[in-house]
Amino acid sequence: MTQPNLRCRNRLIAVLSLLGVGLMVTPTTSWAQQRPGGKKPAKKASKKPTKGKPTKRKSSKGKPTKPTAARPYRPARLATAASVEAQGKAIADLAARQQTLLELIADLRKDLQGAGLIAKAAPPSLDPIQKAEKTKLEQQLAEVVTKRKALQKAIDEGLDPAVVKDSADRLDAEIRALRQAIAQIKPAQATVRSKLGTELDTLRAAIGELEKKLAALEKAKKAAPPAPPKPVAKKKSEKEKTPLLELLPVDLFAFGDFFYAFRETGTDGFEIGQLELDVELPIVDYLSVAAGLAYDGGIGAFGIGAFTADGKFAGSEDGHLIKTKAIKTSGVMFGQFDVPFGIAYHQYPSLDRRFVTDPLAVAHIHDNWNDLGAQLYLDANWIKAVAFMVNGFGYETQLADGTVAPREPSMAGGGRLGIAPFEGFEFGGSVAVQHESDADVDMILAGGDVALEVVGLAVRGEYLFKKSGLVAGEASTTHGFYAQSMYDFEPVYLIGRYSQVILTDEEDPHQLSGGVGVAVHEKAEIRFEYTTDLKDGGSIGFLQIAGGTSWQPSGLRR
Repeated sequence: MTQPNLRCRNRLIAVLSLLGVGLMVTPTTSWAQQRPGGKKPAKKASKKPTKGKPTKRKSSKGKPTKPTAARPYRPARLATAASVEAQGKAIADLAARQQTLLELIADLRKDLQGAGLIAKAAPPSLDPIQKAEKTKLEQQLAEVVTKRKALQKAIDEGLDPAVVKDSADRLDAEIRALRQAIAQIKPAQATVRSKLGTELDTLRAAIGELEKKLAALEKAKKAAPPAPPKPVAKKKSEKEKTPLLELLPVDLFAFGDFFYAFRETGTDGFEIGQLELDVELPIVDYLSVAAGLAYDGGIGAFGIGAFTADGKFAGSEDGHLIKTKAIKTSGVMFGQFDVPFGIAYHQYPSLDRRFVTDPLAVAHIHDNWNDLGAQLYLDANWIKAVAFMVNGFGYETQLADGTVAPREPSMAGGGRLGIAPFEGFEFGGSVAVQHESDADVDMILAGGDVALEVVGLAVRGEYLFKKSGLVAGEASTTHGFYAQSMYDFEPVYLIGRYSQVILTDEEDPHQLSGGVGVAVHEKAEIRFEYTTDLKDGGSIGFLQIAGGTSWQPSGLRR
């Protein structure tokens, strides 16, 4: 039996026991009727004269008896001091029992209401006579208030207050009297006896409901199979308590990889590829600040991988300033981020790339462009658009005399427009223009891309174009492309890629890569990749372990 039902049952037993002791004698008999001796006075004879002969009564044996005359009422004799004191104690004890019973019933009513067995008692209301009287007084009050306002308006318009002072005082007094009379009309208070009668009727119904529920519980308990013993709860040790990271108001992400390189020329050995720790702090539902500290094994140094403030405008999911089904997500981002040029930026982190190396064309055209600036992004389900403005990246160009001159940009801007006619397929184009300090265009970037994902197969390709050195007058053109595919058998997957770069005055390198990977854990993979240069025949192999939690700090990468 549940705790609330047990408490209700105990209080019901207390109420019933108190009823059996305290209500055997009711306080309705008069003091004269409860005098010592226990005899009640005879009833008064009816004052109405009877017609005809006196009524005859039959005895128990069926024979008529003699008519009896009505006896006149004789007042009871006076009680002694001892009987008065005993009677007073009995009445006081009975009143105390009644008060205790009312308090116990009130507590029981609360328990029954909490268990849903009875409804809450309605507040006392006026009877029809009181309602009619209150309505009449309120109408009279409204009439008097209207007269008083009209009199005050006349005074405000220039009437001498002294002339109508008596009328104003009379109206004010009448208003006070009517308000006082209305306030005195209150619901009639039920007597102790009527309260007990009402409460007992309610309790009788509640007792019936409780008995039905208790019977059903007992029946279900007998029919149900015995419950298995509960396992003993193991106390948490200090090491098993809630981790501190779960208590912090930030989201933490981390990923990294290291590999062993098998080089045809050079030294084999272990190296660190990427290592990154990212922190994201939600400011409000639609605004968050994120930062990433990254280690680049290529240069052997730490740096800021990302530091952004991302505000979401409109979207279909929670976390947007405006919620709408027409747009999946949209917003603005400020800070340092991977520039959304092309589609390669979706796979800059080694955990998302599934390959060990980057495409050769990406490395020659913009080399995983990461910059400081702002971007606007929009994902309207089948249309994906992003526009950015950043500082631009520096590079070196070779002049006509053979010297190498560094180029320092002042600003770069561009964007990408993608079309996704159905789920799993998207194609798009990108363009970017970079200026030097004198506002002349020094570099033009352009590209087209396509991606398809269907039933474990992921295919993507991209063409990239770069024309640089326009200000110096020694323009050079570089363009290239790559096509890669992956088939996931879960947990094993196969990868393959072809990439080529076409340079102006140099030989055109092109590579072929292939490999296999296996997911040893939902957050860890072991990969092997073999890459060969089809131009000079050189090759290199990698055995890599990558793991962590994936983090997408840019708007459309989420």
